[in-house]
Amino acid sequence: MIVTGKLILFEFRKKHSRSGKALDVWLKILEETEFASFSHLRKTFPSVDLVHHIYTIFNINIAGNKYRLVTKINYGEARVVLIRVLWTHAEYDMKKNRENLKAGRI
Repeated sequence: MIVTGKLILFEFRKKHSRSGKALDVWLKILEETEFASFSHLRKTFPSVDLVHHIYTIFNINIAGNKYRLVTKINYGEARVVLIRVLWTHAEYDMKKNRENLKAGRI
């Protein structure tokens, strides 16, 4: 897969240094695997969610600190993962962020 928006990962790691190793593993898997569908992706990432048929949200869990990586994925010929935002669990649960996800404004 081609992964775009890696700057978001880089900036997040500056604030949350414990996330680095898990994000590196996530990125390596995505870049080395050609996922053909959401169900194919879910075999590798069982906790991944498809939200409102728009966003694929990965749950990144590091020593009890949970992060939510919000992406859009094109499973077609291009096979592109667009990183939209990376939040802490608390940020993900904020009402305004939930509303923006539901409305497709991320």
